[in-house]
Amino acid sequence: MIAAPLPRRALLGFLAALTAVSVAGCGSGARVDSRFVDSNPLPDSALKVDISGKHGGRLVYATIGDPKTFNVVLANETSSTDILDGPVFVGLVEFDNGKQEIKPGIATRWERSDDGLTWTFHLRHGVRWSDGVPFSADDVIFTTQVVYDEKVAAAVRELLRADGKDWKWEKLDSLTVRVTLPAPFGPVLEVIGSMYLVPKHKLEAAYLAGKYEEMWSINTPPDSIVGLGPYRVVEYRTAERTVLRRNPHYWKVDAAGKRLPYLDEVVFLSVADYNAAYLKFQAGESDLQDPVRPEDASSLADDQKRQGFTLTDLGSDIATNFMWFNLNPGKDAGGKGGALKRLVEPLDPRHYRVSSFAAPTRDEKRHHFLWRFYRELPGMGGMAAFDRSWYGRVLVERIEGYATLEQWSRAYDEIVQFERTLVLEGLILVKLWLHISDKEQLSRFRSRERDPLRRWKLTDEDWRNREKAREYERAADEIK
Repeated sequence: MIAAPLPRRALLGFLAALTAVSVAGCGSGARVDSRFVDSNPLPDSALKVDISGKHGGRLVYATIGDPKTFNVVLANETSSTDILDGPVFVGLVEFDNGKQEIKPGIATRWERSDDGLTWTFHLRHGVRWSDGVPFSADDVIFTTQVVYDEKVAAAVRELLRADGKDWKWEKLDSLTVRVTLPAPFGPVLEVIGSMYLVPKHKLEAAYLAGKYEEMWSINTPPDSIVGLGPYRVVEYRTAERTVLRRNPHYWKVDAAGKRLPYLDEVVFLSVADYNAAYLKFQAGESDLQDPVRPEDASSLADDQKRQGFTLTDLGSDIATNFMWFNLNPGKDAGGKGGALKRLVEPLDPRHYRVSSFAAPTRDEKRHHFLWRFYRELPGMGGMAAFDRSWYGRVLVERIEGYATLEQWSRAYDEIVQFERTLVLEGLILVKLWLHISDKEQLSRFRSRERDPLRRWKLTDEDWRNREKAREYERAADEIK
Protein backbone atom coordinates (compact mmCIF):
# COMPACT_ATOMS: atom_id res chain seq x y z
CA MET A 1 0.00 0.00 0.00
CA ILE A 2 1.22 3.46 -0.73
CA ALA A 3 -0.44 6.16 1.33
CA ALA A 4 1.28 9.20 2.74
CA PRO A 5 -0.09 12.32 4.44
CA LEU A 6 1.77 15.16 2.75
CA PRO A 7 2.30 18.80 3.69
CA ARG A 8 -0.14 20.75 1.53
CA ARG A 9 1.97 23.79 0.74
CA ALA A 10 1.08 24.88 -2.75
CA LEU A 11 -2.01 23.20 -4.09
CA LEU A 12 -4.58 25.74 -2.90
CA GLY A 13 -2.57 28.61 -4.28
CA PHE A 14 -2.33 26.77 -7.57
CA LEU A 15 -6.07 26.26 -7.86
CA ALA A 16 -6.65 29.92 -7.10
CA ALA A 17 -4.15 30.89 -9.77
CA LEU A 18 -6.06 28.95 -12.39
CA THR A 19 -9.06 31.19 -12.03
CA ALA A 20 -7.81 34.35 -10.46
CA VAL A 21 -4.11 35.14 -10.29
CA SER A 22 -2.01 36.63 -13.06
CA VAL A 23 1.66 35.66 -12.69
CA ALA A 24 4.85 36.37 -14.53
CA GLY A 25 6.26 32.84 -14.73
CA CYS A 26 9.74 32.45 -13.30
CA GLY A 27 10.99 30.55 -16.32
CA SER A 28 8.10 30.38 -18.71
CA GLY A 29 8.51 33.68 -20.47
CA ALA A 30 5.04 34.71 -19.35
CA ARG A 31 3.95 38.32 -19.66
CA VAL A 32 0.96 40.51 -18.87
CA ASP A 33 -1.07 41.25 -21.99
CA SER A 34 -2.88 44.57 -21.64
CA ARG A 35 -4.42 44.01 -25.07
CA PHE A 36 -6.89 41.41 -23.82
CA VAL A 37 -10.23 41.92 -25.55
CA ASP A 38 -13.37 40.06 -24.49
CA SER A 39 -15.38 39.65 -27.69
CA ASN A 40 -18.16 37.46 -26.24
CA PRO A 41 -21.18 38.62 -24.23
CA LEU A 42 -21.10 37.84 -20.51
CA PRO A 43 -23.82 35.65 -19.00
CA ASP A 44 -26.52 37.79 -17.43
CA SER A 45 -26.01 35.84 -14.21
CA ALA A 46 -22.20 35.78 -14.28
CA LEU A 47 -20.69 34.83 -10.91
CA LYS A 48 -18.73 37.76 -9.45
CA VAL A 49 -15.52 36.92 -7.57
CA ASP A 50 -14.07 39.52 -5.19
CA ILE A 51 -10.61 39.82 -6.78
CA SER A 52 -8.74 42.33 -8.90
CA GLY A 53 -5.94 41.79 -11.38
CA LYS A 54 -4.72 42.12 -14.95
CA HIS A 55 -5.11 39.76 -17.86
CA GLY A 56 -2.12 37.95 -19.28
CA GLY A 57 0.65 35.60 -18.25
CA ARG A 58 1.32 31.90 -18.20
CA LEU A 59 1.52 29.43 -15.33
CA VAL A 60 3.81 26.43 -15.77
CA TYR A 61 3.39 23.42 -13.52
CA ALA A 62 5.42 20.20 -13.65
CA THR A 63 3.16 17.21 -13.12
CA ILE A 64 4.11 13.56 -12.85
CA GLY A 65 3.14 11.54 -15.91
CA ASP A 66 1.00 12.14 -18.98
CA PRO A 67 -2.79 12.35 -18.97
CA LYS A 68 -4.38 9.02 -19.83
CA THR A 69 -7.59 10.55 -21.20
CA PHE A 70 -9.36 13.87 -21.75
CA ASN A 71 -12.73 12.26 -20.99
CA VAL A 72 -13.47 13.51 -17.49
CA VAL A 73 -16.06 10.80 -16.74
CA LEU A 74 -13.39 8.12 -17.27
CA ALA A 75 -10.43 10.00 -15.74
CA ASN A 76 -9.15 8.09 -12.71
CA GLU A 77 -5.54 9.18 -12.14
CA THR A 78 -4.15 12.51 -11.07
CA SER A 79 -2.10 12.82 -14.26
CA SER A 80 -5.51 13.27 -15.94
CA THR A 81 -7.66 14.74 -13.16
CA ASP A 82 -5.15 17.50 -12.30
CA ILE A 83 -5.71 18.85 -15.80
CA LEU A 84 -9.42 18.14 -16.21
CA ASP A 85 -11.12 18.45 -12.81
CA GLY A 86 -11.66 22.17 -12.32
CA PRO A 87 -9.51 23.73 -15.02
CA VAL A 88 -11.46 22.25 -17.96
CA PHE A 89 -14.62 20.72 -16.43
CA VAL A 90 -16.76 21.73 -13.45
CA GLY A 91 -19.53 20.27 -11.30
CA LEU A 92 -22.80 21.80 -10.16
CA VAL A 93 -21.28 23.18 -6.95
CA GLU A 94 -17.79 24.17 -5.85
CA PHE A 95 -15.71 23.85 -2.69
CA ASP A 96 -14.28 26.95 -1.01
CA ASN A 97 -10.85 25.86 0.18
CA GLY A 98 -10.37 28.92 2.34
CA LYS A 99 -13.66 28.58 4.22
CA GLN A 100 -13.83 24.79 3.86
CA GLU A 101 -17.42 24.85 2.68
CA ILE A 102 -19.58 24.22 -0.37
CA LYS A 103 -20.43 27.29 -2.46
CA PRO A 104 -22.52 28.01 -5.59
CA GLY A 105 -21.07 27.34 -9.01
CA ILE A 106 -23.04 26.33 -12.07
CA ALA A 107 -25.88 25.88 -9.61
CA THR A 108 -26.72 29.29 -8.13
CA ARG A 109 -28.77 27.88 -5.25
CA TRP A 110 -30.47 24.71 -4.02
CA GLU A 111 -33.15 23.52 -1.62
CA ARG A 112 -33.54 20.24 0.24
CA SER A 113 -36.59 18.57 1.69
CA ASP A 114 -36.96 18.17 5.45
CA ASP A 115 -36.06 14.48 5.27
CA GLY A 116 -32.95 15.25 3.19
CA LEU A 117 -34.01 12.93 0.35
CA THR A 118 -35.03 15.52 -2.26
CA TRP A 119 -32.71 18.24 -3.56
CA THR A 120 -33.58 20.89 -6.15
CA PHE A 121 -30.80 22.74 -7.99
CA HIS A 122 -31.28 25.99 -9.91
CA LEU A 123 -28.78 26.46 -12.74
CA ARG A 124 -27.04 29.67 -13.74
CA HIS A 125 -28.71 31.45 -16.66
CA GLY A 126 -26.74 32.28 -19.80
CA VAL A 127 -23.84 29.87 -19.25
CA ARG A 128 -22.22 28.52 -22.41
CA TRP A 129 -19.85 25.67 -23.12
CA SER A 130 -16.37 26.62 -24.32
CA ASP A 131 -17.54 26.22 -27.93
CA GLY A 132 -20.32 28.77 -27.38
CA VAL A 133 -23.27 26.33 -27.21
CA PRO A 134 -25.72 27.13 -24.36
CA PHE A 135 -25.62 24.93 -21.25
CA SER A 136 -28.86 23.56 -19.79
CA ALA A 137 -30.41 20.94 -17.52
CA ASP A 138 -30.25 18.52 -20.46
CA ASP A 139 -26.48 18.40 -20.03
CA VAL A 140 -26.83 17.52 -16.36
CA ILE A 141 -29.29 14.70 -17.09
CA PHE A 142 -27.08 13.40 -19.90
CA THR A 143 -24.06 13.36 -17.60
CA THR A 144 -25.93 11.28 -15.02
CA GLN A 145 -27.13 8.92 -17.74
CA VAL A 146 -23.53 8.26 -18.74
CA VAL A 147 -22.29 7.95 -15.16
CA TYR A 148 -24.90 5.34 -14.18
CA ASP A 149 -24.40 3.28 -17.35
CA GLU A 150 -22.66 0.05 -16.31
CA LYS A 151 -21.09 -0.20 -19.77
CA VAL A 152 -19.14 3.00 -19.07
CA ALA A 153 -16.23 2.87 -16.61
CA ALA A 154 -17.36 6.01 -14.80
CA ALA A 155 -15.02 6.86 -11.94
CA VAL A 156 -17.69 8.42 -9.70
CA ARG A 157 -20.59 6.02 -10.20
CA GLU A 158 -20.43 4.35 -6.77
CA LEU A 159 -20.32 7.74 -5.07
CA LEU A 160 -23.66 8.72 -6.59
CA ARG A 161 -25.55 5.91 -4.90
CA ALA A 162 -27.23 5.55 -1.52
CA ASP A 163 -27.92 2.20 0.08
CA GLY A 164 -26.57 0.61 -3.11
CA LYS A 165 -29.19 2.29 -5.30
CA ASP A 166 -28.89 5.01 -7.97
CA TRP A 167 -30.13 8.51 -7.26
CA LYS A 168 -33.05 9.69 -9.39
CA TRP A 169 -32.33 12.76 -11.52
CA GLU A 170 -35.12 14.76 -13.17
CA LYS A 171 -35.27 17.84 -15.36
CA LEU A 172 -37.99 20.19 -14.11
CA ASP A 173 -37.26 22.87 -16.69
CA SER A 174 -34.28 24.04 -18.74
CA LEU A 175 -32.55 25.45 -15.65
CA THR A 176 -33.86 23.29 -12.81
CA VAL A 177 -32.88 19.76 -11.79
CA ARG A 178 -34.31 17.63 -9.00
CA VAL A 179 -32.42 14.80 -7.31
CA THR A 180 -34.21 12.18 -5.22
CA LEU A 181 -32.19 9.87 -2.97
CA PRO A 182 -33.37 6.33 -2.15
CA ALA A 183 -31.96 6.59 1.38
CA PRO A 184 -30.38 9.20 3.67
CA PHE A 185 -26.89 10.23 2.55
CA GLY A 186 -24.64 12.72 4.32
CA PRO A 187 -22.22 14.35 1.83
CA VAL A 188 -24.74 14.99 -0.95
CA LEU A 189 -23.29 18.33 -2.05
CA GLU A 190 -19.69 17.17 -1.82
CA VAL A 191 -20.43 14.18 -4.02
CA ILE A 192 -22.46 16.16 -6.54
CA GLY A 193 -19.56 18.59 -6.82
CA SER A 194 -17.30 15.71 -7.85
CA MET A 195 -19.51 14.79 -10.82
CA TYR A 196 -18.01 16.85 -13.62
CA LEU A 197 -20.47 17.83 -16.34
CA VAL A 198 -20.07 16.83 -19.99
CA PRO A 199 -21.80 18.32 -23.07
CA LYS A 200 -24.73 16.42 -24.50
CA HIS A 201 -24.39 18.07 -27.90
CA LYS A 202 -20.83 16.76 -28.34
CA LEU A 203 -21.07 13.27 -26.84
CA GLU A 204 -24.65 12.00 -27.10
CA ALA A 205 -24.28 10.51 -30.59
CA ALA A 206 -21.22 8.48 -29.56
CA TYR A 207 -22.94 7.39 -26.36
CA LEU A 208 -26.06 6.15 -28.19
CA ALA A 209 -23.80 4.25 -30.60
CA GLY A 210 -22.11 2.50 -27.66
CA LYS A 211 -18.83 4.32 -28.29
CA TYR A 212 -18.68 6.72 -25.37
CA GLU A 213 -15.42 5.30 -24.01
CA GLU A 214 -13.76 5.94 -27.38
CA MET A 215 -14.41 9.66 -27.10
CA TRP A 216 -11.86 12.28 -26.07
CA SER A 217 -8.81 10.08 -25.83
CA ILE A 218 -5.37 11.69 -25.74
CA ASN A 219 -5.33 11.45 -29.55
CA THR A 220 -8.43 13.64 -29.88
CA PRO A 221 -7.96 16.99 -31.67
CA PRO A 222 -7.94 19.48 -28.78
CA ASP A 223 -10.44 21.87 -30.35
CA SER A 224 -13.15 19.19 -30.12
CA ILE A 225 -12.88 18.93 -26.32
CA VAL A 226 -15.55 21.14 -24.76
CA GLY A 227 -15.98 22.06 -21.10
CA LEU A 228 -17.36 24.65 -18.68
CA GLY A 229 -14.13 25.34 -16.78
CA PRO A 230 -11.93 28.44 -17.03
CA TYR A 231 -9.65 26.78 -19.59
CA ARG A 232 -9.79 24.57 -22.65
CA VAL A 233 -7.23 22.11 -23.99
CA VAL A 234 -5.34 23.50 -26.99
CA GLU A 235 -2.26 21.28 -27.22
CA TYR A 236 -0.99 17.90 -26.06
CA ARG A 237 2.43 16.40 -26.74
CA THR A 238 3.21 12.98 -25.33
CA ALA A 239 5.86 13.01 -22.60
CA GLU A 240 6.23 16.80 -23.04
CA ARG A 241 3.28 19.00 -22.09
CA THR A 242 -0.42 19.74 -22.08
CA VAL A 243 -1.39 23.35 -22.77
CA LEU A 244 -4.62 24.98 -21.62
CA ARG A 245 -5.82 28.36 -22.84
CA ARG A 246 -8.50 30.72 -21.55
CA ASN A 247 -12.11 29.67 -22.15
CA PRO A 248 -13.61 32.64 -24.05
CA HIS A 249 -17.09 31.84 -22.70
CA TYR A 250 -16.26 31.39 -19.01
CA TRP A 251 -19.04 32.44 -16.65
CA LYS A 252 -17.10 34.14 -13.80
CA VAL A 253 -16.04 37.80 -13.57
CA ASP A 254 -13.81 39.78 -11.22
CA ALA A 255 -14.80 42.65 -8.91
CA ALA A 256 -14.75 45.06 -11.86
CA GLY A 257 -16.99 42.83 -13.95
CA LYS A 258 -14.19 41.64 -16.25
CA ARG A 259 -14.26 38.05 -17.42
CA LEU A 260 -11.98 35.55 -15.70
CA PRO A 261 -9.53 33.89 -15.78
CA TYR A 262 -6.67 36.35 -15.94
CA LEU A 263 -4.04 33.89 -17.14
CA ASP A 264 -3.66 33.39 -20.89
CA GLU A 265 -2.29 29.86 -20.53
CA VAL A 266 -1.62 27.06 -18.06
CA VAL A 267 1.06 24.59 -19.10
CA PHE A 268 1.39 21.15 -17.51
CA LEU A 269 4.90 19.79 -18.07
CA SER A 270 5.10 16.00 -18.02
CA VAL A 271 7.93 14.71 -15.82
CA ALA A 272 8.90 11.26 -14.61
CA ASP A 273 8.80 11.76 -10.85
CA TYR A 274 8.93 14.19 -7.94
CA ASN A 275 12.69 14.73 -8.26
CA ALA A 276 12.33 15.79 -11.88
CA ALA A 277 9.53 18.21 -10.97
CA TYR A 278 11.62 19.65 -8.14
CA LEU A 279 14.57 20.20 -10.47
CA LYS A 280 12.30 21.99 -12.95
CA PHE A 281 11.21 24.36 -10.20
CA GLN A 282 14.74 24.99 -8.96
CA ALA A 283 15.89 25.68 -12.51
CA GLY A 284 13.11 28.23 -13.03
CA GLU A 285 11.35 26.12 -15.64
CA SER A 286 8.13 25.83 -13.63
CA ASP A 287 6.24 28.33 -11.49
CA LEU A 288 4.91 26.02 -8.83
CA GLN A 289 6.08 23.04 -6.78
CA ASP A 290 3.38 20.84 -5.29
CA PRO A 291 3.72 18.84 -3.14
CA VAL A 292 6.75 19.93 -1.11
CA ARG A 293 8.53 17.15 0.73
CA PRO A 294 9.31 17.87 4.39
CA GLU A 295 13.02 17.34 3.77
CA ASP A 296 12.99 20.04 1.05
CA ALA A 297 11.08 22.65 3.06
CA SER A 298 14.06 24.09 4.95
CA SER A 299 16.21 24.64 1.86
CA LEU A 300 13.28 26.20 0.01
CA ALA A 301 12.63 28.50 2.96
CA ASP A 302 16.24 29.69 2.74
CA ASP A 303 16.07 30.21 -1.04
CA GLN A 304 12.72 31.94 -1.40
CA LYS A 305 13.95 35.54 -1.05
CA ARG A 306 17.00 35.00 -3.22
CA GLN A 307 15.10 33.20 -5.99
CA GLY A 308 11.90 35.26 -5.76
CA PHE A 309 9.29 32.70 -4.78
CA THR A 310 7.09 32.18 -1.73
CA LEU A 311 6.86 29.03 0.34
CA THR A 312 3.48 28.76 2.03
CA ASP A 313 2.82 26.18 4.73
CA LEU A 314 -0.85 25.24 4.60
CA GLY A 315 -0.53 22.57 7.29
CA SER A 316 -0.99 18.85 7.09
CA ASP A 317 -3.30 17.16 4.64
CA ILE A 318 -4.93 13.75 4.78
CA ALA A 319 -4.74 13.33 1.02
CA THR A 320 -2.85 10.33 -0.32
CA ASN A 321 0.29 10.35 -2.40
CA PHE A 322 -0.19 6.75 -3.41
CA MET A 323 -2.09 3.87 -1.92
CA TRP A 324 -0.96 0.42 -2.91
CA PHE A 325 -2.24 -2.80 -1.39
CA ASN A 326 0.11 -5.64 -2.29
CA LEU A 327 -1.68 -8.95 -1.68
CA ASN A 328 0.85 -11.75 -1.70
CA PRO A 329 -0.10 -15.30 -2.70
CA GLY A 330 -0.48 -17.20 0.57
CA LYS A 331 -2.25 -20.54 0.28
CA ASP A 332 -4.85 -21.53 -2.29
CA ALA A 333 -8.39 -20.94 -0.92
CA GLY A 334 -6.86 -18.59 1.65
CA GLY A 335 -9.54 -15.97 1.01
CA LYS A 336 -7.57 -13.51 -1.14
CA GLY A 337 -10.52 -12.64 -3.37
CA GLY A 338 -12.92 -11.94 -0.51
CA ALA A 339 -10.27 -10.01 1.42
CA LEU A 340 -9.51 -7.89 -1.62
CA LYS A 341 -13.18 -7.09 -2.12
CA ARG A 342 -13.59 -6.05 1.52
CA LEU A 343 -10.37 -4.04 1.31
CA VAL A 344 -11.44 -1.79 -1.56
CA GLU A 345 -15.20 -1.72 -0.97
CA PRO A 346 -15.18 1.43 1.23
CA LEU A 347 -12.67 3.28 -0.98
CA ASP A 348 -13.44 6.06 -3.44
CA PRO A 349 -13.59 4.26 -6.83
CA ARG A 350 -12.21 7.33 -8.59
CA HIS A 351 -8.81 6.81 -7.02
CA TYR A 352 -8.06 3.10 -6.98
CA ARG A 353 -7.79 0.16 -9.33
CA VAL A 354 -7.32 -3.57 -8.82
CA SER A 355 -4.62 -5.35 -10.83
CA SER A 356 -4.57 -9.14 -10.92
CA PHE A 357 -1.55 -11.12 -12.10
CA ALA A 358 -1.62 -14.65 -13.52
CA ALA A 359 1.20 -16.43 -15.33
CA PRO A 360 3.33 -13.96 -17.34
CA THR A 361 2.43 -13.62 -21.00
CA ARG A 362 4.85 -14.28 -23.83
CA ASP A 363 5.59 -10.58 -24.15
CA GLU A 364 6.08 -10.15 -20.38
CA LYS A 365 8.62 -12.97 -20.39
CA ARG A 366 10.74 -10.90 -22.78
CA HIS A 367 11.25 -8.32 -20.01
CA HIS A 368 12.65 -8.32 -16.50
CA PHE A 369 10.20 -10.00 -14.12
CA LEU A 370 9.45 -6.70 -12.33
CA TRP A 371 8.47 -4.95 -15.56
CA ARG A 372 4.84 -6.09 -15.61
CA PHE A 373 4.31 -4.90 -12.04
CA TYR A 374 6.00 -1.55 -12.59
CA ARG A 375 3.58 -0.77 -15.43
CA GLU A 376 0.64 -1.06 -13.05
CA LEU A 377 1.92 1.37 -10.44
CA PRO A 378 -0.71 4.02 -9.66
CA GLY A 379 -0.11 7.63 -10.58
CA MET A 380 0.35 10.36 -7.99
CA GLY A 381 -2.75 10.48 -5.84
CA GLY A 382 -3.94 7.08 -7.04
CA MET A 383 -4.40 3.78 -5.26
CA ALA A 384 -3.85 0.24 -6.46
CA ALA A 385 -4.47 -3.21 -5.05
CA PHE A 386 -2.30 -5.97 -6.48
CA ASP A 387 -3.72 -9.48 -6.45
CA ARG A 388 -0.44 -11.45 -6.33
CA SER A 389 2.91 -9.76 -6.60
CA TRP A 390 6.59 -10.00 -7.48
CA TYR A 391 7.14 -12.44 -4.63
CA GLY A 392 5.94 -15.10 -7.04
CA ARG A 393 9.50 -15.05 -8.36
CA VAL A 394 10.81 -16.62 -5.15
CA LEU A 395 7.73 -18.78 -4.53
CA VAL A 396 5.81 -20.35 -7.42
CA GLU A 397 8.47 -19.64 -10.07
CA ARG A 398 11.12 -21.12 -7.80
CA ILE A 399 9.13 -24.21 -6.77
CA GLU A 400 7.76 -24.96 -10.24
CA GLY A 401 11.10 -24.39 -11.99
CA TYR A 402 9.96 -21.39 -14.04
CA ALA A 403 12.97 -19.42 -12.78
CA THR A 404 16.52 -20.74 -12.66
CA LEU A 405 18.47 -20.99 -9.42
CA GLU A 406 20.49 -17.94 -10.41
CA GLN A 407 17.37 -15.95 -11.29
CA TRP A 408 15.36 -16.56 -8.13
CA SER A 409 18.41 -16.24 -5.89
CA ARG A 410 19.17 -12.83 -7.40
CA ALA A 411 15.53 -11.79 -7.07
CA TYR A 412 15.70 -11.28 -3.30
CA ASP A 413 18.08 -8.33 -3.70
CA GLU A 414 16.17 -7.05 -6.75
CA ILE A 415 12.89 -7.01 -4.83
CA VAL A 416 14.43 -5.24 -1.85
CA GLN A 417 15.97 -2.58 -4.11
CA PHE A 418 12.71 -2.17 -6.04
CA GLU A 419 10.70 -1.65 -2.87
CA ARG A 420 13.32 0.70 -1.43
CA THR A 421 13.13 2.83 -4.58
CA LEU A 422 9.35 3.07 -4.27
CA VAL A 423 9.51 4.07 -0.61
CA LEU A 424 12.16 6.72 -1.27
CA GLU A 425 9.83 8.19 -3.88
CA GLY A 426 7.29 8.78 -1.10
CA LEU A 427 5.23 5.60 -1.37
CA ILE A 428 4.00 3.61 1.59
CA LEU A 429 3.93 -0.07 0.72
CA VAL A 430 1.84 -2.49 2.79
CA LYS A 431 2.21 -6.20 2.07
CA LEU A 432 -0.47 -8.62 3.18
CA TRP A 433 0.05 -12.37 3.53
CA LEU A 434 -3.03 -14.55 4.09
CA HIS A 435 -2.36 -17.96 5.61
CA ILE A 436 -4.60 -20.87 6.59
CA SER A 437 -3.80 -24.27 8.08
CA ASP A 438 -3.67 -27.46 6.00
CA LYS A 439 -6.84 -28.63 7.75
CA GLU A 440 -8.74 -25.44 6.92
CA GLN A 441 -7.54 -25.54 3.33
CA LEU A 442 -8.77 -29.12 2.89
CA SER A 443 -12.13 -28.16 4.39
CA ARG A 444 -12.50 -25.30 1.89
CA PHE A 445 -11.51 -27.55 -1.01
CA ARG A 446 -14.16 -30.10 -0.02
CA SER A 447 -16.76 -27.35 0.32
CA ARG A 448 -16.01 -26.14 -3.19
CA GLU A 449 -16.27 -29.67 -4.56
CA ARG A 450 -19.80 -29.99 -3.18
CA ASP A 451 -20.99 -26.56 -4.35
CA PRO A 452 -21.95 -26.51 -8.07
CA LEU A 453 -21.70 -22.71 -8.13
CA ARG A 454 -18.13 -22.65 -6.79
CA ARG A 455 -16.78 -25.93 -8.13
CA TRP A 456 -15.14 -24.13 -11.03
CA LYS A 457 -12.75 -22.45 -8.60
CA LEU A 458 -11.14 -25.80 -7.68
CA THR A 459 -8.67 -27.18 -10.23
CA ASP A 460 -6.25 -30.08 -10.51
CA GLU A 461 -3.47 -27.55 -10.00
CA ASP A 462 -4.88 -26.66 -6.57
CA TRP A 463 -4.61 -30.29 -5.47
CA ARG A 464 -1.10 -30.58 -6.94
CA ASN A 465 0.05 -27.45 -5.14
CA ARG A 466 -1.28 -28.88 -1.89
CA GLU A 467 1.12 -31.78 -2.27
CA LYS A 468 3.99 -29.27 -2.42
CA ALA A 469 2.85 -27.36 0.67
CA ARG A 470 6.06 -28.05 2.63
CA GLU A 471 8.22 -26.72 -0.24
CA TYR A 472 6.16 -23.54 -0.46
CA GLU A 473 6.35 -23.05 3.31
CA ARG A 474 10.14 -23.39 3.30
CA ALA A 475 10.39 -20.89 0.41
CA ALA A 476 8.07 -18.48 2.28
CA ASP A 477 10.17 -18.77 5.43
CA GLU A 478 13.29 -17.81 3.49
CA ILE A 479 11.62 -14.56 2.38
CA LYS A 480 11.51 -13.46 5.99
